[in-house]
Amino acid sequence: MAVDPVSPAALHAVGRYLAEIGRRFGYDPAGVPEGDAAQLAPPTGRFLVALAAGAAPAGAAVDGGGPAEANDPTLHGDGDGDGDGGGAGGEAVACGGVRTVGDGVGEIKRMWVHGGWRGAGLGARLLHRLEEAARELGHHTVRLDTHETLTEAIALYTKAGYEPVDRYNDNPFATHFFERVLRDVP
Repeated sequence: MAVDPVSPAALHAVGRYLAEIGRRFGYDPAGVPEGDAAQLAPPTGRFLVALAAGAAPAGAAVDGGGPAEANDPTLHGDGDGDGDGGGAGGEAVACGGVRTVGDGVGEIKRMWVHGGWRGAGLGARLLHRLEEAARELGHHTVRLDTHETLTEAIALYTKAGYEPVDRYNDNPFATHFFERVLRDVP
């Protein structure tokens, strides 16, 4: 069951994401179309939120994989039956969605991990779950875009096997475009 992209937990996480990219490269969400959230909802999209009950694990900000701990975030919207993304409580520390952009092609949008959780493996786990959601939607290929200042994201996507591609959309803030062919799609 997918998280409703306009649930309180999803809106809170996306708000934190938009605030961060606003600080990092001047993104202004004023022009974000109202239909953006609708594109991340079933039947043509999915949205995930990770909620953590406590603070980030010690050392989470350094690359090393970070051990799973008692306060390890729980991803909501990945078949756990928690349709609003807020049933377990906790602070939104990551989010992301996938939407259909063409026949067999999905696009990952609004992927964000709280700075205190970067380096703990949460981003890779979220990306994997978004790819699973894309497969469930029938996609054989997934695309995404990002901005050059988001070096952590670029490194994550490259490590996960995403290949640079030519610009495929009109996002004026995107400077890097990636694509990955998903394996084992029925």
